[in-house]
Amino acid sequence: MRLGRKQLWLALAAMFFFIAVELNRAQQIPAARATSFSTDMYYEVPNEDKVKMRLSGSQSLPLPGGFLDVKDMKVETYNTNGTMQIQAESPQCTLRYADEVADSPGHVEMRSGDGKIRVTADGFLLVLKPDAMSLNLSNHVHTVIESGLLKP
Repeated sequence: MRLGRKQLWLALAAMFFFIAVELNRAQQIPAARATSFSTDMYYEVPNEDKVKMRLSGSQSLPLPGGFLDVKDMKVETYNTNGTMQIQAESPQCTLRYADEVADSPGHVEMRSGDGKIRVTADGFLLVLKPDAMSLNLSNHVHTVIESGLLKP
């Protein structure tokens, strides 16, 4: 079956429309201010019902380029048994959804789930990729490890 010229253009226009809608939907971020928000990342199968990481904040404001300015950011990571591994807090950060990172030149405080290791720094880059989560600290890094935690 051959398509006429008009039908071909309609089919191409429909394809471009659906591709544009899908691309637009995939990168949407809130266009307005949000307050008291939280978002969870889950483990993969067979622990898909367990929270791996929770990111929350008291407020977020949209920035140019599809970024979000997050106030009172808190990131918590959990083991598959539900116990907290790490908690990190910062008064402000920039969340870049497309790059899956959060960063700030400002202060960050981090502690282990049991509270025995505490780290503070000024400036951080938090990579939020499901298969490669990491936290890079840059300036004035201060670490406290409770005595007896590391044994020879």
